[in-house]
Amino acid sequence: MMRKLLILICVVALSSGDRMGAYQDVKKKFDKFNLFAQCFGNEAIFAHYKHIEDANAYCKENAEVGDSLNAIDSFTDEDIESLKSLVDSPAMGKFNRQKRNAAALEFFQALIGEHRAEMKSKMTRLGCVLKKMEMIDSDGEIKVWDYDALKPIVEKTPAGKDDDFVRKLSDMYSDCRDIAAAWPQKMLDRHPLTKLYGRKKIYFECLLKGEMELCYKYQMYEALKMQFQVDTADTNLGFQGDKFEQAKSAWLLGFEHRDEEFKFVNDFFWSQNRD
Repeated sequence: MMRKLLILICVVALSSGDRMGAYQDVKKKFDKFNLFAQCFGNEAIFAHYKHIEDANAYCKENAEVGDSLNAIDSFTDEDIESLKSLVDSPAMGKFNRQKRNAAALEFFQALIGEHRAEMKSKMTRLGCVLKKMEMIDSDGEIKVWDYDALKPIVEKTPAGKDDDFVRKLSDMYSDCRDIAAAWPQKMLDRHPLTKLYGRKKIYFECLLKGEMELCYKYQMYEALKMQFQVDTADTNLGFQGDKFEQAKSAWLLGFEHRDEEFKFVNDFFWSQNRD
């Protein structure tokens, strides 16, 4: 009876942990949504969210193998041979019985098969969604939005009304493309998946992080004007960089030079370490 109770408690604990993990993940997505809503407005971000949802729903039914961003099996026949060597190695000596070896190899091969199918499905869905959202073209090549293409899309949003922001955003897209293109092929060749997909991954990781960073800087710039009536577009504070970089530096320097009691009180109200 006690054993059954302990098992039940463990199952409930694991289930609760999964829900808490999902809850934290959802909160982070809401934080990102709210961040972008401050830059582009609720209406534009809701439309962007709906675009992703609609593309995902469409691709669930219509994605094709050709949408898979050129992804290939991330486990190859060489990996199978490596597993055979692992199973037969001295390190596995205590398990070194023929039947157990065969069972272990069969188990790993089954996992690899599942992994291959799962990765193909995910990469196909992602490639299809990126095409629907016009982030890659019909040939699977990255589409980089320049200023002239970007301005009409965002010009009615709070940040989009700021030409400096739009130019910085388009320059960031271009920089991410250059970073991805310059990434050493030797590093990408170390895994068959990154060999073909790696540059796209680098580009989109750079793009998504860059968008968040620029949105934070835009808010720091606007907050500096609102709270201190200082516009770093007109006033050079002596920091390096454009008005967004200067605003960021001003906030960082301001917080660094506050006394510890001020920081303590500030953290009391604004810290997110209460998850």
